[in-house]
Amino acid sequence: MSLEALQTADVPYNLIRLPLYDRALKTLGRLEPKLHDEVRKSIKQDLESGDLDEIRGTGGWIKGRVASPSRNIGKSGGFRLIYLLFRVQQDIYLHTIYDHHSKSDLTQSEKRELKAAAEAIKRAYAAKGRRP
Repeated sequence: MSLEALQTADVPYNLIRLPLYDRALKTLGRLEPKLHDEVRKSIKQDLESGDLDEIRGTGGWIKGRVASPSRNIGKSGGFRLIYLLFRVQQDIYLHTIYDHHSKSDLTQSEKRELKAAAEAIKRAYAAKGRRP
């Protein structure tokens, strides 16, 4: 996991890059060379607008949409980003990203895995005495 800062208009957040995200980013970099910059821009816009699309049955994971300017594709046809937001701690966990054209939606199995991961992260916060 790697950690970096993301400043919105009002709040500084910690972006926590999980290994699956980094692997996907490396693979998709050939489609969009500055993909992580687009991810940062998209999350910032979502947080500032309050337009967050929580995925039902996943324990709070959010599906973000990310443009692909080098391919001239907007957010609706670009990439899908899965991330978990903890506003109180100001932490954002980047789980994965995928090309919208190669995969349209998450399977029930993937949703169960995300829910288990969200619960594990929340337990880790509770163990440290922090509220998720």
